[in-house]
This record gives sequence, C-alpha cells and structure tokens, in this order.
Amino acid sequence: MLNTIAGETGKVLIELSVIPLGNNGQTSNQIAKVWEIFSNTDLLLERTLAGTCIEGEWNEISPLIFACYELIQDESPQGFLRVSIR
Repeated sequence: MLNTIAGETGKVLIELSVIPLGNNGQTSNQIAKVWEIFSNTDLLLERTLAGTCIEGEWNEISPLIFACYELIQDESPQGFLRVSIR
C-alpha cells in the first residue's frame, strides 16, 4: 500500500530499522522511543518485522531520521540505524 501511494504522489518512501548494540540486550525501550518520534507526526507509517516504513516529503522525513539517529547514539553509541530510501 505505501509503495503504491509513494509512486503516485512522488513522495519519498523509506524503511528505517533500529539496530541498538551494547546495551546488554535492552533494545525494546530504544525501539519504542524511535517509534514515538515518528508516531507523533502526520506521516503515513507502517510497522514491519524489519522496521518502520514511512512515506512523506523528504523535508518532513529527514529531521525525524536525524532525531532517531541522535537518540540511538545517546543511548547506545555502538548502535546504528539502517535507512533504505526509494
């Protein structure tokens, strides 16, 4: 569904996956905080087993990606985000 909408509107479709490392396996809090960053927007979201798909204008999505990056780096400096952009 998201893929069809993004193709028709010319908006960006990304998949963002959080990979926190070095926190003794305590990843659920970080993933929940990242989800909270995106869920507080009006962007179209869809959770998957691998991460979250987000559809919107690049200028709406890029600040949120950076906010997620900062969150992960603050809480898990060895962790990283995987971002796929279509």
